[in-house]
Amino acid sequence: MNIKLPAVVSTTVKRSNKSNNSSNKNCQFMARMRMISVVLSIGAGSMFLVSLDSVVDNLIPVARNYLINLYGSEAEADLAWSWIVSARIYGLAFGCFGVFLISNLQNRKRPLLFAFLLNLLGGALSSLIRLPQIGIQLAFIGRFLSGIGSGVAHIVGAAMLAEIPPIRQRGIALASLTVWACLGELFGMFISLNNVLGTPDQWHIALGFPVLIIPFAMFFLATAPDSPRALLTSGKENKALKSLQFYQNSEDWIVSMKDIRTELSEQYREEHFLLKQNMSADDKNSALIIMKSRFSTGKFVYPLMLGAFILTFTHLDDWLWISYSTQAFENAGVPTVIAQKSSLWMSIPQAMISIALLFCFEEISRRQLLILPTIGSVFCALISIYVVLSSGALISPEHLPVIAALDLCNAAVASASAYSIVPELFPQKDRIMGTALIGMTQNLFGGFLTTIALPLMNQWGIEYVLLPFAVMNVIYIIVVSKLLPETRGKSFHEISKSFPENLPTLCHKSFGISRIYPSLLTNIKRYLVHLAALLYS
Repeated sequence: MNIKLPAVVSTTVKRSNKSNNSSNKNCQFMARMRMISVVLSIGAGSMFLVSLDSVVDNLIPVARNYLINLYGSEAEADLAWSWIVSARIYGLAFGCFGVFLISNLQNRKRPLLFAFLLNLLGGALSSLIRLPQIGIQLAFIGRFLSGIGSGVAHIVGAAMLAEIPPIRQRGIALASLTVWACLGELFGMFISLNNVLGTPDQWHIALGFPVLIIPFAMFFLATAPDSPRALLTSGKENKALKSLQFYQNSEDWIVSMKDIRTELSEQYREEHFLLKQNMSADDKNSALIIMKSRFSTGKFVYPLMLGAFILTFTHLDDWLWISYSTQAFENAGVPTVIAQKSSLWMSIPQAMISIALLFCFEEISRRQLLILPTIGSVFCALISIYVVLSSGALISPEHLPVIAALDLCNAAVASASAYSIVPELFPQKDRIMGTALIGMTQNLFGGFLTTIALPLMNQWGIEYVLLPFAVMNVIYIIVVSKLLPETRGKSFHEISKSFPENLPTLCHKSFGISRIYPSLLTNIKRYLVHLAALLYS
C-alpha cells in the first residue's frame, strides 16, 4: 500500500506565513462560517434524525388504534408497531457494519451524501404507512433504510468532523453532534403531540417529517470540499491545500499540516515495513496482512475496546427515558395526557444544556465531562427508585418527570464528551473502521436494552431497570477514571502514544486460558482476523 507523503507542507507553511501578514478579520470570518456550515450540515443529516426515534413515543396511542382496526387484535397491532419501531435500530447496526466494509476508502464526502439520500428515501417510505395493503411493509423498509443512512452518516460524519477543524476547535465540532441529537429528540416529541401532527389524520406524516431537513444539509455538504486529511491520504495534495484553506484560518494551517504529516509518516512507515516483510504477498494478501497487523497491535485493539466501553455504556438511563418515558410516567401514576407532555418538556433542559456546553467545551477535561454527569445519573436513578417504592417519600411519584429531566441533562453532558472522545482515540487509518465497530456494538446493545426494558418495567417495576443501570454506571466511573487518557487539546499522534504496542495480556495473567488452550486461541484469532480481512477487502 503506497501512501504519498504530503510534500505540500512546506508550500503551505510559506503561504500561511504570507497570509498571516495580509489577512483580515473578514477572511477569518468567512473561513469560520464555511466550516460551521459544513459542521451543522453533518449534524443535521445524521444526529438530528434521532427525532425519528423520539417521534414514535407519543404516536403510540393514535398509531395503535389504527393498527388495531387494521389487524383486528391488540396483540398483532403491538407486534407490528414494535417491528416498525425496532427496524431503525437494526438499520443503524447494519449501517455501521456497512461502514466497516468500506472503511478502506479515504473519501468522506461521497459516503455522507449517499447516507443522506438513504435517510431521505427512508423518511418518504415511512410516511406511506397508511397506504392500503403494503403500507406497513413500506414503513418497515423505510425506517430500516433511514437506520442504515443514519449509521453511515454518524460514523463517517464523526470522522470528518474530527478532521476538518483545527485541534483547538475539534471538540466543539464533535460535541455539536450531541446538540443535534437533543434538538432532534425535542423536535420528534413536539411534532408527535396530539395537537400538532399526532392526530388520526396526520400521524403518518410525523413518521417522515424530520427528513425534510436533509436537502438543505446535502446542499451545503455538496458545495464543500472533502476532508483535507482524507485528501492528503489519497495523495491529492493540491486539493488538500485548498480544502485546508476552505475550512481553517491561516493561523491554524501550520499546526494542522504538521499533525497530518506526522500521522501519515508513521502510517507509511508501518505499512511499508509490513509489506516489506511479506514481499511474496500478492495484492489479495496485502489487505490480509494490513488487517492482521491492526488486530495484532495495542494501538488499535486498546482504543477499540476502550471506545466500545465508553460509547456503549455511556448514560444507560437515556435508553429508558427516550424510548419509554411516557409509559414510565404513567406507571408512576401520572395521567396519560400529562405524561405525553412531560416527555416533551423534559427534553427542553437537556437541549439548552447541550447548546450552552459548546461555549466552554474545550475548557473542561473530557474525562470530567464523563465522570461527573455519570455520578449525577447514579443519584437520579436511586432517587427515582426511592420515589416509586416509598409511598411516604418527600417527593411524590408525580415528580418523576422532573428527576428524568435532570437525568437527561446529565446525559447531554456525558454524551457530548463520549461522542467527542471515541473518534479522537483512533489515528487516520483506523478511525472509520474503529468507530464503525464501536457503533455496531452500541446499537446492538441498545436494541437489546429497548427490547427488554419495556416488559421488565411493566411486569416488575422501573426499579428493576434503573438499579442495574446505576450499578453499571458505578463500574463505568471506575473504568473511565483508571483507563481513559485525556484527549482535549492533543493531536491524534499524541493521543496514540497513550496506548501500548503490545496487546492486553489479561487472559494470560489472570485466567491462564492461553496457557491451557494455546492452539485453540491461536486458531480462533486467525479465523477472526481472516474473516475480517475478507470483509474488509
